[in-house]
Amino acid sequence: GASNKQGIASNLGIIGINQSWQNKTRDRALGTNYTNTSSQPIFVTVLIDYISGTVTPSIRINGIVVSQDSVTSATSSPSVSGLIPSGATYSVEIYGPGSAKLNYWSELS
Repeated sequence: GASNKQGIASNLGIIGINQSWQNKTRDRALGTNYTNTSSQPIFVTVLIDYISGTVTPSIRINGIVVSQDSVTSATSSPSVSGLIPSGATYSVEIYGPGSAKLNYWSELS
């Protein structure tokens, strides 16, 4: 039946099966490495609050930058996203001479 197909899809590591969006803002910090310990890939989206100067947030997966944004004014809200394979490490960092802080961190997990 349908539940057996979902179980098989979950075991195959298909994203979105038996997963839901989670607010991880309180559990996550910029510049910290995390590991996807689940058997499925997860999807991460992080929104940044611009404060001043030029800021460039990026998301690294296994040490490789896979998504990056750049902003120089408060009229835009930078964000980065990435698909994190099972067992991979990931972090979100902010580069540049400017200032910014974490606004919202969500994960489909």
